[in-house]
Amino acid sequence: MNNVDFNPYDIFYKEFENKDFGPSRHYYVCIYSQKIDENNRLVSDIYGLMITSNPKYNNIPNDYNVKIEINGKVVFVLCDKLFRFKVEEKMTLIDRKLNNFEKSEIKEKLKKFLTEIERQVKL
Repeated sequence: MNNVDFNPYDIFYKEFENKDFGPSRHYYVCIYSQKIDENNRLVSDIYGLMITSNPKYNNIPNDYNVKIEINGKVVFVLCDKLFRFKVEEKMTLIDRKLNNFEKSEIKEKLKKFLTEIERQVKL
C-alpha cells in the first residue's frame, strides 16, 4: 500500500508503462481522498484532475482549465479530466504547493464543470 496520505490540492504523479511509447509520467491534482471522507468508510480511492503541458491549451477557449507552473514550465490543470486511483498504486507527491489563488481557480472551474454535468443529467 502507498504510505502517502493524499489531501485535496496535493500535486502528484503516476508513472505508466506504454507498450508502444515506453514509460511516461502524468501529473494530477488531488481533489478527493476517500480516506478523509466522513460519509464513506472505505479508504482506497483518490480522485485527481489531470495536468498537461500540451501548449494547445494556450489557444483553446475552455472554461475548465487552470494555468499553473510546475518546475518552471507552464501547465494546465484540466478540471474536466477526472481520474480515479487506488492508493495501492505507486504515486509520488511533489513538493510544489498550490497557492490560494490557484486553489480558488481550480475550485471554481471544477464547480462549473460539475454544474454542467448536473444540468445535462437532468435532461
